[in-house]
Amino acid sequence: MEKNKRKIHRTIFLIILSMIMCYPLFYTISSSFMETNELINYQSSNNSLFHLIPDFFSFSQYEVLLLKEPKYLLMFWNTIGMTVIITLGQIIISVLGGYSLSKFVFRGRDTLLFTYIIIMIMPLQVTLVPQYIVINQLHLYGSIWAVILPVMFNPFGVFLIAQFMKSIPGDLLEVAELEGASRIQTLTNIIIPLTKGGIVALMVLTIIECWNMIEQPLIFLKEAKDYPLSLFLAWIRPDGNSGLVCAASVLFMLPILFIFLYTREDLIEGISYSCIKG
Repeated sequence: MEKNKRKIHRTIFLIILSMIMCYPLFYTISSSFMETNELINYQSSNNSLFHLIPDFFSFSQYEVLLLKEPKYLLMFWNTIGMTVIITLGQIIISVLGGYSLSKFVFRGRDTLLFTYIIIMIMPLQVTLVPQYIVINQLHLYGSIWAVILPVMFNPFGVFLIAQFMKSIPGDLLEVAELEGASRIQTLTNIIIPLTKGGIVALMVLTIIECWNMIEQPLIFLKEAKDYPLSLFLAWIRPDGNSGLVCAASVLFMLPILFIFLYTREDLIEGISYSCIKG
C-alpha cells in the first residue's frame, strides 16, 4: 500500500513538473493564433501569461510572416541551402573518416582519434578564434562557405560513425576481400548498409545543429541577406505585439519537430547502438 502511494505521488509530481516545463511551449503556440488587439489587451492587463485559449483563432501573424515579410522567406531558404550542403558533406566526410579510423591500421591513428575527442569537448567559443583565422587566410570571410565548411568538418560525425563501424565484424570484410571486392565496393555494399542507423542519427543531429546556428553566422557573415533563419527572431520588432515573435518561433520549430518525430526510432537506436558497441 505504501509503495502504491509513493508511486502515485511520484506520478503527480512528474505531471506537474512536465506541465511547468511545457507551459512556455503551450503559451507560444497559443499566442501565435491570437489577434493583435487581443494580445495587447491581455498584456496591458498583466493576464497574458494565463490566457492560453484565444478568443478568436487568427492566422494573421502567420500571414504577415509568410506573405508580407520577405526577410523571413529569404532567411528560410538560406537555412535550407546551408543545411542541405552541410548535412551531405558531413555524412560523406564522416563515413570516409570513420571507415579509415575503424577498419585500417596506420601510424598515428590513435593520436588522430584522441585529437578528435579533444576538439569535440572544447566549447564552440574556444574554436571560433582559430576558425576565424583560417577562414580569413582562405579569403572566405563574409561568404556562406565560412559558415558551411567548419560545421561540415565537425569531428563529432567522424567519431560517431567510427564508433558505429567498430561493431562490424572484421571477418565479414575479409570475406568480401577474398571474393575480390575492392575497398570502395566493401564500403558501399557492406559498410554503409550496416551503418544506416548511425548515418541517420548523424543526419538528424547535423540538421538540428545547422538549424540552430547563431554564433557562426553572426561572426562569419557580413551581409544580412546571407543570414539563416535562426537570426530572424533578433530582427523582429513586434511593437508591443508578441504574437509575431510567437508565430516565428512556431514556424522555426516545426521542421525540426517533424524530422525528429519521423526519425526518432532510428535516431535513438543509432546513438544507443554506437555507444554500446563502441
